[in-house]
Amino acid sequence: MKREGMRLVEEGCLEEAKAVFDSICRNTTNDAEAWFWLGRVYGKLGEIDAAGDCCRRAIGLRPEYCEAHVNLGKALMLQGKHEEAIASYQTVLQIDSQNAEAYTDLGNIWFRQGKYEDAAKCYETVVRLKPQSADAFYNLGNIKRVQKIYTEAISCYEKAIFINPNMAAAYNNLGAALYEQGEVARAISNYQHALGLDPNYAEVYNNLGIILKGQGYMVDAERMFIKTMQLNPELIEPYLSLGAMRNRQGDAESAMELFQKALAIAPSRADIQSSMLMTMCYLPEYSSDTLFAAARQWAVRHKPERYQPFRFLNNPNPARRLRIGYVSGDFNAHPVSYFIEPVLIHHDRSGYEVFCYYNKIMCDEYTRRLQACSDHWVDIAGQSDEAVLQQIQRDSIDVLVDLSGHTAENRLPVFAHKAAPVQATWMGYFATTGMEAMDYIIADRCVIPRMDECLYVEQVVRLPHCYLCFSPPRHPIDVSPLPALTAGTITFGCFNNPAKLSPALFDCWLRLMRAVPHSRLFIKYRGADSDTNQKRYKALFENAGIGSDRLRLSGYSPREGMLAAYHEVDIALDPFPYNGGTTTAEALWMGVPVITLRGDRFAGRVGESILTTMGLDEFVVNTEEDYITRAAALADDLNALSVLRATLREKMLDSPLCDGAAFTASLQDAYRHMWRTWCRTQ
Repeated sequence: MKREGMRLVEEGCLEEAKAVFDSICRNTTNDAEAWFWLGRVYGKLGEIDAAGDCCRRAIGLRPEYCEAHVNLGKALMLQGKHEEAIASYQTVLQIDSQNAEAYTDLGNIWFRQGKYEDAAKCYETVVRLKPQSADAFYNLGNIKRVQKIYTEAISCYEKAIFINPNMAAAYNNLGAALYEQGEVARAISNYQHALGLDPNYAEVYNNLGIILKGQGYMVDAERMFIKTMQLNPELIEPYLSLGAMRNRQGDAESAMELFQKALAIAPSRADIQSSMLMTMCYLPEYSSDTLFAAARQWAVRHKPERYQPFRFLNNPNPARRLRIGYVSGDFNAHPVSYFIEPVLIHHDRSGYEVFCYYNKIMCDEYTRRLQACSDHWVDIAGQSDEAVLQQIQRDSIDVLVDLSGHTAENRLPVFAHKAAPVQATWMGYFATTGMEAMDYIIADRCVIPRMDECLYVEQVVRLPHCYLCFSPPRHPIDVSPLPALTAGTITFGCFNNPAKLSPALFDCWLRLMRAVPHSRLFIKYRGADSDTNQKRYKALFENAGIGSDRLRLSGYSPREGMLAAYHEVDIALDPFPYNGGTTTAEALWMGVPVITLRGDRFAGRVGESILTTMGLDEFVVNTEEDYITRAAALADDLNALSVLRATLREKMLDSPLCDGAAFTASLQDAYRHMWRTWCRTQ
C-alpha cells in the first residue's frame, strides 16, 4: 500500500494518497515511514499543523529519521516558529553532517533574519556538497549580493546559469548585481535573457524601470513599474521605486499613496515607514504634531522584540579620550559629506578618536577624502543589524552619531538596540526619530526653538550658531558679475530637490513674477528639462497669465556645473515649507542672496539658521507677502544687489558657517556634556 501511496503523491493525487497513508497509520501505528509520507501529503495540501504532527509521530518512532526532521523544520518555518525550526535542522546535522537540504533551509531562515554571515556559511557548505546544483550557486549568489560582495555574487550567478541555462531568476539577479557594479549594458542584456525565458517575470520589469529611471527616462521607467505591479501586485519594490520617482518629480502626494500601498503589503518593513516619514516632511498638511506621532509609531513598531539593554563596559571617566562613531550611507557626493568633512578634519585627536561606519558600497572622491581624515573607517553596507551592533560594541564607541534619521541608507534599527552608551542624531533628517534609544538631537536655536522641544523624543542639544558647518567647494569657480546688468532683467533661481516645490510655493513664485515684470525663473534639478516637466511647468505659467518664455528649465549637472549655473541667477528663492540647506549655502557661496520664509518646523527653518549665522537676517521673512515684497525690493535695486554679490563669499568665509575649527570645538563640547551626563548615571 505504501508504494501505491507514493505513486499517488508523485502523480499529484493528494487526497487519494492521504486516504492510503491515513489508513496505514491507523492500522499500523508504529510505521514511521507511513507517518512521514502522511505528513508530506498534508504539507502539499497546505495543512501545516497536521503535517508537523505527523513528522513528530515519525520522529517519535525513529528518532534519527532525517527526512522527518527536515520536513518538521519546514512546517515550523511556515508556522513562523523559526527558533524551533532551527533546532530541527540542527538535529538533522547532528545525525547527518552532509545533509544539504538542512543547510539550505537553515541558510534561508538566517537570511530572512538578517544573519547574513551565518546564512553565507550554510550556502557555502551546500555548494561544496552539491557542486552541480544551480540552486546552490543561486542561493549563495543572493547572500553575496545582499552583503554587497558583488564579484563573488556575479561569479555564483554565472555558475548557476552554466549548470542550468534556463534559470531565469539567475539571469535576473545577475543583471541586478551587474547594475549595482555600474555595468548597465551587461545588466540589460541579462534582463533580456530572463524575459526571453519568462516574458511575465515581474521583477525584471521593475529592474529595467530602475535603470531607465537612473538614465532619466521617467516615462519609460513609470511604464515598467506599472507593468510590474500588474504582473505581481504583491511585489513591494515597484511601489517604492515609483514612490521615490514621484518625490523626485515634485509629486509628494502620489509618493505617499504608493508608500502606503507598499506598507499594507509589508507592514514590518522599517524602511517603508521611514520613506513615508521623509515624504510627510515635504507636505504642509502634515503638522509637526502629526510627524511626531508618526515617528513614535515607527519607533514602537520597530523596537527590538527581545530588547535587552547592553551592559556597557566603557570606562565612565568623564575626562578621558572619547571614541566617537558616525553612521551614514552618505559618505560620498552628498550634502552630508559637505558638512561632515570640516568636523572630521578638525576633531581634536588628543581628546577624540573618530570612527566612520559607512553604509553604502559607492566610493568616490568624497568617500576617499572622508576616509583619509577619519581614524577608523568601517564598511557596514550589506551587514546585518546584529553584525553592525557587535562591531560597534567591539569598537567600544562612547558616543554614536546617526547622520541619516529616516532618510535612505539609514541604520536606525541598530540604534534601536542601543549600540553605544550615548546616541545622538544630527544633520541628515529634520524631525524626531521617535526613538527612546536616541538620547539627543543636535540642533540650534533657530531650527528647534525651546517651544518645540515637546515635539522631540530626544533631548535637544543646541550649538551656539548654525547646527551645520559648510565646507567650501574645491572647484575653482569665481563669483560672476550680476547677470541682470547684461541680461536687462532679473533672474530668480531655485536648484532644489523638486519634492520641495509644492503647489503653494509655485503660486507664491508666480505672484512674485507678476510683481517683477519681465523677470525670469530658472529651475534646475535632475529631470527638470524632461518633456513631462516642460509641459507641466509651462502650463502653470500660462494658466497664471505669464509667458512660458520667462521660464528656464535645466537638468542634472555635476556639482561644478551646478555651481557655475549660478552665474545666471540674481536672486535665489528658498522653497517652503521644506527649505534648502546645501543649495542655500552653495547659492551664497556663488554670491547669490537667498530669500527664505521662516517655517513652523525644523525643515522650514534651515534657511533662517544659515542666513542669521551669516548676519543676513534681512532675508528671513515671516509671510508669503513679505517673501514677495522682499524679493521684489531686492530685484529693484541692482546697485545694492551687485555690491552684495561681490561681498557674499568673503562674508561667508568670515562667518561661523565656515569656521570648521570653532564649530568642531563646540560640537566636541556637546559630546563631552553628553558623556559626562552618562558618567554620572554609572
